[in-house]
Amino acid sequence: YQVAYPLGLTEDGVWQECSGGLHGHWPEDVFAEYVHDLARSLPGAIVVVERNVGSAVLTKLRELGTPNVYRHRHRDQTGKQYMQLGFPMTAATKRVAITDTQRMLRDGELALVDEVLRAELSEYEWKVREVARGMEQVTNIAGAPERAGAHDDKVAGLMLAVQGIVRAEARLDSPVQMRV
Repeated sequence: YQVAYPLGLTEDGVWQECSGGLHGHWPEDVFAEYVHDLARSLPGAIVVVERNVGSAVLTKLRELGTPNVYRHRHRDQTGKQYMQLGFPMTAATKRVAITDTQRMLRDGELALVDEVLRAELSEYEWKVREVARGMEQVTNIAGAPERAGAHDDKVAGLMLAVQGIVRAEARLDSPVQMRV
């Protein structure tokens, strides 16, 4: 599933869902076109795509000339820094993304109205694994519970949106910011 989660900044300074996001199962190039159209309809939009699984989406967004696609500061093996399209969702960055999302919700900086998203958030969990002598250990993997019908697509989209908010180096003039 692909998710585009548009968030807008209200007059009260709270980030809130806006303009009905995208959530569905489409081929990556089709989803990229939907995101491109959504980004063009929201002045000053910032588009955050997960780099690990979104390379086809990022390639298509680049081809379409989509404005303001998020670039993540990356350091190569020699220590040279450069900007790379997309947000890298690794075990370490996922932990940070979860923490940032929890903080924004707790501090009232983020308001959610989407019932499906709220349901996914209520079930989102850290995975555990059994280790020696029947003890369990929390892993670096988090997500939907392992049962039929459980999803975390919207949670992942929201976490990417939050990273766009937290990590944006330059705020744009428009009060509407979109995160994918």
